[in-house]
Amino acid sequence: MTINYATVSKNSAYSFSTADATDIDKATFYSFSYEYPIMIYVAGNNLYQYNYETKACKVVKTYPGEITYASLNGNLVENWTL
Repeated sequence: MTINYATVSKNSAYSFSTADATDIDKATFYSFSYEYPIMIYVAGNNLYQYNYETKACKVVKTYPGEITYASLNGNLVENWTL
C-alpha cells in the first residue's frame, strides 16, 4: 500500500485521490468493506461513505455529538448506496 497526502493506492487494487473524498484529511476513523468497494470514515461529527468504483462520496449521517468508533462488518446500512 502506498499512502501520501494526495493519493492512496494498493497494487492490483483501487486507489483514490483526497480530492475525491471530502474531509478525508480530517478523518479520525476509517473502515473498509471486504465485500463492496466501500470505505466509511469519520470527520468531525459526520460519517462519510466513499465508493471506489464510482468515486462518489457522501455524508451518510451527521451526529449531534462526537463519533468515537466506526466499523463496517459487511452489513451496509439500509439507506446507503453502492
